[in-house]
Amino acid sequence: MSTLLIPTGVTASQLADALEVCTAVVRRDPSNLYVTSQFLEDPARYDAFVAMYAVMRLVDDYVDDVPDKSRLSETERARLKAELDHWETRIVAAYASRPSSDPIDVALAAAARTFPVPIKLWLNFLDAMRFDVDHPRLEDFARFLEYGEGAAVAPTVIYAYLLTAERQASGHYLVRDFDFETCGRELGLFAYVAHILRDVAVDMRVGATGLVYLSLADMRAHGLNEDEIRKLIERGEGDERWRALVQQMCQRAHVMERKGLALARAQYARMAPDCTFVLDLIISVYQELLARIEACPDAVLRSDPMMSPQDRAVLAMASARRTGYPLEKVAEKLGPRS
Repeated sequence: MSTLLIPTGVTASQLADALEVCTAVVRRDPSNLYVTSQFLEDPARYDAFVAMYAVMRLVDDYVDDVPDKSRLSETERARLKAELDHWETRIVAAYASRPSSDPIDVALAAAARTFPVPIKLWLNFLDAMRFDVDHPRLEDFARFLEYGEGAAVAPTVIYAYLLTAERQASGHYLVRDFDFETCGRELGLFAYVAHILRDVAVDMRVGATGLVYLSLADMRAHGLNEDEIRKLIERGEGDERWRALVQQMCQRAHVMERKGLALARAQYARMAPDCTFVLDLIISVYQELLARIEACPDAVLRSDPMMSPQDRAVLAMASARRTGYPLEKVAEKLGPRS
C-alpha cells in the first residue's frame, strides 16, 4: 500500500492501481533517472517519482512523436497545443486534489499532495513543450537555456525536491533551508548538455528534418550547419570544427556542473542516506557521460553506446563509498525493481 497522502474521493485501492499504471509508463523508458531511482528506500518518495515522471514522459513523448514540426499545418499545430492545454488543465486539477478518474491524474494528485512541488515547474515544463511545437530550431545558446528551463530544469528541480524534502508529522514532505531550485537548475542544464550531445545523431535522423538541439549560432561560430553535421554523422567521423563545438558545449556544462555539485554536496549531511546516494549517483552518471563525450566527440556521431550497465554498477559502488551508503545495499538493488 502506498504511503502517499490520498486525495479526497480516492480509495487506497484506486491509488495502488494508478501507481501500477504509472510504473508501466516509466518502465518503457529505462532512463538514467529511472534506473537510479530504484535505490530509493522510502516508498512515498519512489511512488511520487513514478507518478510525476510518468506525466512528464507521456507529455514529452506526445510532442516528440511529431518530429517534423516545421511542416505542420496550422490546424495540426493548434491540435498539438490544445492537447498541451488539456494537460495543463489536468495538472492544475490534480494539484487542487480534484483529479479526473484517469489513473495518471489520480497518482499525480496524491504525489503533489504529499510533495507540494511548486506548480510553476510544471507550467515551465509545458511552456517548453509548446515552444517545441512552434520552434523546430534554437537560434543561440541563450534560447537553448530558455528552452532548457522547462525541458530540463523543471524535471531536475522536481527531482531535487523529492530527494531533499523532509517528512513532516502531517505526512507532507517539505524542503527547508535549501535552494533546491538553483541546485536543480544548474544540475539540470549540465545534464541536458550531456544528453543532447549523446543523442545528436539519433535526434538528427528523426523524420525528414530531424530534431536539432544544438543552437544555430553555435554551429555557425564553428563553421558548421545541419547539412555539414549530417555528413559527419554519415561518415561516423568528426573534424576539428565538430570537436571544437563539442569542447565549447562541455566547457559550458562544466561551469553549471560545479555550481550544482557544490550546492548538492553542501546538503548531503541533512539528507536521508539513500537520497544522498541517489543524488550523488545521478550526478556521477552524467559527469562520466560528459567526460566520455569530451574525450571522444566522434563517438556520438556514430551513436556508440556511451555507458553499459556494468559502467553504472561501478559508478554506483563509487558513490556508495563516497557517501557512506552500505555497499551491500547497492549490490542487492543493482537490478530493476520487480
